[in-house]
Amino acid sequence: VLCELIDEGVVFLGQNTYKLEKSYSLDTAFLSLMESDQTDELLTVVGIFTHFFQLETTLAERQFFRALARLISRRASRLSACGIAALVNKMGCLEEGCSVGADGSLYNKYPGFAERIHEGLVDIFGEKGRNITTHHAEDGSGVGSAIIAAMTQRRKEAGIHPNL
Repeated sequence: VLCELIDEGVVFLGQNTYKLEKSYSLDTAFLSLMESDQTDELLTVVGIFTHFFQLETTLAERQFFRALARLISRRASRLSACGIAALVNKMGCLEEGCSVGADGSLYNKYPGFAERIHEGLVDIFGEKGRNITTHHAEDGSGVGSAIIAAMTQRRKEAGIHPNL
């Protein structure tokens, strides 16, 4: 989005934007900081663009960048909610509800990300989406591997997929 706005001459007029136009130069940590900036002048946003990209910004640009960060994180949380919703549907546990362990820096560190996932689940399932809770899972990949191993063993013992 920023590269398109630069090309259209909307932002960073007359400035050298080569650092910002590199792929993956504006990472999630920057978006998190921009979205969290509660100062009137958006001083954290000023710092990001001046320190890392040597770019000057107007207040209107900074307000736009913060709004853009919110949209991007909202989209990411909604995509996460879609994945959780698919699993909940597949497992058939919407009615009785379930608890979902989540791991990763977005879920654990990005401000409001977990709450946005929950909002997404309510939007997908309506009020029944409130039956699904998410929580931080320490070492989620290790725990997930252990659960898969245990389920595989149980299926093997029950004669389901005995060749696993």
